[in-house]
Amino acid sequence: MTLGKRATAPSVLRPDERWGVIGNRDRLERLQRLVHQGLDSHAFLFIGPRGIGKTTMARAFASALLCERPQAGTACGDCVQCAALSQERHPDIIEFTTAGKRLGIADVRLVLRTLERRPTLAARRIAILDRAEFMTEEAANALLKVLEEPRGDTVLLLTATSTSRLPATVVSRCSLQHLTVVANELIRQRLVEQGVKKAEATDLAVFSDGRPAFAIFLAEQRGAYEQALGDTRQFLDLFQTSLHERFAFAETLGPRCAEIQSSETLIERWESICRRLLHLTLGRNDRGPLAEQLRVLTRRLTLPALLTTFDHLRRLREQLHPSGNARLLLESLFLHLPRLV
Repeated sequence: MTLGKRATAPSVLRPDERWGVIGNRDRLERLQRLVHQGLDSHAFLFIGPRGIGKTTMARAFASALLCERPQAGTACGDCVQCAALSQERHPDIIEFTTAGKRLGIADVRLVLRTLERRPTLAARRIAILDRAEFMTEEAANALLKVLEEPRGDTVLLLTATSTSRLPATVVSRCSLQHLTVVANELIRQRLVEQGVKKAEATDLAVFSDGRPAFAIFLAEQRGAYEQALGDTRQFLDLFQTSLHERFAFAETLGPRCAEIQSSETLIERWESICRRLLHLTLGRNDRGPLAEQLRVLTRRLTLPALLTTFDHLRRLREQLHPSGNARLLLESLFLHLPRLV
């Protein structure tokens, strides 16, 4: 099995936690209605940036679909199905995650074999395929079999960061569930409820760029937060360095960007900080970490320069992959960054 991880069944979430999802209430309530009224599709594709809560929502949706007595579209937590889920031993749900690696045809065939078996305990079988954008073309074509001819007792839940990174044939056969970024205040409130100090919760909410799951991860993993701040500072410093220094930095980043997940994490941090620079340029307030350094830079950065930087970051994201020349692509980005020296 070439998948990075085969996860256990998700735990049941209490109804008062609203599926454990922060924000995107309209999407959540629509899925809850489907649990109550009946499904309109056998395949659902959850779309949104990393850390927005796609997998959390997919898992909670699966729990509610398996539950014998869902309450307001949420797993009851008391029935036989919920008991099996809470013990991570439910035989009719399986989750696959690529862990940042390519998802090949052999992996998808394993998903198909899982869905071909009749349910053991519940009325349906469910497969969650996380980070589906990492499927190869062959794997996506194999997946079309279950999308085009689904069994009535199967449900496939996919997550991806963008529809553009999936074949149109796959996207068109799924019920799309777009998740959007969440207001900082909602994220801050949840962090405070979980015991994070108010000042730190404010910093984390701003730094997460509207991604609540990412904010919670940073609150729990202090080392990851310090690493993220360090990556951000290094990128901001590039605006005031020579081309020679930029190219030397690109060389050091090359090995790190050869791995998909690591490179995407880095690019997301750069996009996030550029978004904050853009907001400051447009006159919005910023109370997050590194705010003073950002204010100093915005006095010298123009709106066209920032928009050009966003465009090059987008291109870098699209072109950067394990078989690509990471150093060359990074040098191209750094060549076009505004120079304030």
